[in-house]
This record gives sequence, C-alpha cells and structure tokens, in this order.
Amino acid sequence: MRGAGLIVLAGVAAGLVAAAVVNVVEGSRHRAETTLVLQRGSEPIDSRGTARTFAQLVRTDTVASNVLRNLKLDESASDLLDRISVSVDGNALLRVRVEDDERTRARQLAQELALVFTQLVRDRFAQSSGGTPVTVAVFDPAHTLSGKTSRGLAHDLLWGAILGALVGCVCAQFRRPRPRAVEA
Repeated sequence: MRGAGLIVLAGVAAGLVAAAVVNVVEGSRHRAETTLVLQRGSEPIDSRGTARTFAQLVRTDTVASNVLRNLKLDESASDLLDRISVSVDGNALLRVRVEDDERTRARQLAQELALVFTQLVRDRFAQSSGGTPVTVAVFDPAHTLSGKTSRGLAHDLLWGAILGALVGCVCAQFRRPRPRAVEA
C-alpha cells in the first residue's frame, strides 16, 4: 500500500507542476465591458426575445470585421468573436464583454463594438415599416474591469492536483502486485 501511496503523491506533484506551468504560459487576459440599451423611440423595449436577437447580432462576422477594420487589427473575425460575450440584462440591456491580452486594447475593442453595432442598427433598422424602429444607445461607456480574467493560480493548482491524483490512482492500480497462483 505504501508504494501505491507514493505513486498517487507523485501524480499529485506532477499535476501541480503541470498546472503551474500552464498558468505561467497561459498569461492573463483583461476584460472590458460596455452596456447598450435597446429602445423603441425614447423608451426601453420590453421584450426579452428582441434583446436576445440583438445580443446575437452583436456577435456576427459583420460587426467583428468592421471593428477589426476600424482599429486596423490583423486578426480574423472568428478569433475576435471567441473573445466576445454578450448577455441580456432585463429586457432592454445588453452587456458586451471583451477579453484581450492588453487592458487598453480590451477597452478599445468594447468601445468600437458599441459604436459599430449602434451604427449598423441605425443604418439597417431606421426605416421600420411597422411603426417606431428599435434603436441602440450606449448606456454605460466601455471601461476595463478590475483584475484579470485568467482563472488564477489557485484554480489551476486545484485542478492539477485532482487530475494528478486520478492519474496516480490509475497508475497505482497497475503497480499492485498480482497474487501468485499456489502450486499444489
């Protein structure tokens, strides 16, 4: 049993080392956010379904491509979209978050996303045939959030220890001495 315990401990140690290396290599990401309000005329809309639709529209190639072109960034729209999240708060608010390696660029991306999206909505939905069109306005300007978005060393070490222990247990199972057949 002592040998199995040492194997499990070795697995935990290897998992901790691997987690620390991953944390250092991964680096940190900074997050910026902006909040947009959906309006019909001067009143916030009262439709969660409409808000969800507009949240999906923020995360389109058209918006991402325009943002990248305006900021003269050399990356693909899909790479940018992987770092953007949009959530619906209430019925009329869209919270747009962007992650980036650089704090300033994260804020610039969030700001440009808000500007590009509000302009695209204005251009495409200004002539509504069914009454007052839906518009988008910046409610909370782009700002960086305090702290980093990386999961953190403690989180990585915990998962490294758990996975290392599991691997150690599996290896210890294979190291157990097998009972020998007794000859008569």
